[in-house]
Amino acid sequence: MGWSSWYGFTQNINETMLREMGEGMISSGLHSAGYEHVWLDDGWAVSRDPKTGHIIEDRAIFPSGMKSLVAYIHSLDLKFGIYTSKGKRKTHLFRCHCILKNDRFTKTGSGQT
Repeated sequence: MGWSSWYGFTQNINETMLREMGEGMISSGLHSAGYEHVWLDDGWAVSRDPKTGHIIEDRAIFPSGMKSLVAYIHSLDLKFGIYTSKGKRKTHLFRCHCILKNDRFTKTGSGQT
């Protein structure tokens, strides 16, 4: 169980919001009740690096970068997931509909961070 940025915010998201939602899950007792995931939905990426294929986050709304955000959410003892779409509109960015594996943001290789 957890919190997803899509419900209530769709693409109107930013780094501060996700950090505060993670903190809120801890301070409100939701984490103790079993809520352990923070899921980031659409609106966070701007393109793919043409050389590496890595997804490039929007630094205007995630100024510290995705790796920093993931590390912060993990420091709260929460898990972080990034939802991607295999729909036609996003095929230039995403290859699958899953939580990213082995991306440069986490390098865990676990499939779920």
